[in-house]
Amino acid sequence: MKVLNGMKVGTFGAEGKDATFKFRLEVCPDGKLSAQQKQGTGDATLDARIKSTIEGLKVSVPAGVADLLKGKCKKIQYEFTWRGKGAGAGSVK
Repeated sequence: MKVLNGMKVGTFGAEGKDATFKFRLEVCPDGKLSAQQKQGTGDATLDARIKSTIEGLKVSVPAGVADLLKGKCKKIQYEFTWRGKGAGAGSVK
């Protein structure tokens, strides 16, 4: 969550508006993330930037969790919501 809350989405001009993006995550043993969009912002370009930003993040996976993944990526059964305000900064719940 700390990594997701710290992410900034690169926006330009009018794209820097208040936005909400809902997604599910898949986490891999190497710490890479994959996002599956559930509800977009209504702006396809901004949605693509948010998804790309999420997928560019890498998290540290503790050894015990990596063992549970058994070398495969796993979906997290939770719908995350990213809310951005203004210049691409946002928070995730």
